[in-house]
Amino acid sequence: MNCLICDKEFFISPSRKGKKKFCSMECFSKAKSIQMSNSDINSKYVRIHVNGKRVLEHRHVMEKHLKRKLSYKEHVHHINHDKSDNRIQNLELLNHSEHSKKHSLKPF
Repeated sequence: MNCLICDKEFFISPSRKGKKKFCSMECFSKAKSIQMSNSDINSKYVRIHVNGKRVLEHRHVMEKHLKRKLSYKEHVHHINHDKSDNRIQNLELLNHSEHSKKHSLKPF
């Protein structure tokens, strides 16, 4: 897995998979401070213009990656919870149930 802060690859034992998101306590601490100081910044999705229409950038990036349109039932989740970070590495495609589960877990 890659650390959500420094992107360093690190090993996670199978029993901790899905729970550990950071390579060190230093990155965990940075994540907590970033979450607090950027709470307003991270509350808005980025919108862009495509063919004269305003669209959500994260959905557009995923559609380009998959080379198809997304269904309204498909959710694009920001792995690091930063709604302005629309790199494909930070996005994952989920159904409604999977997306709800991701947001019911507290990463910090």
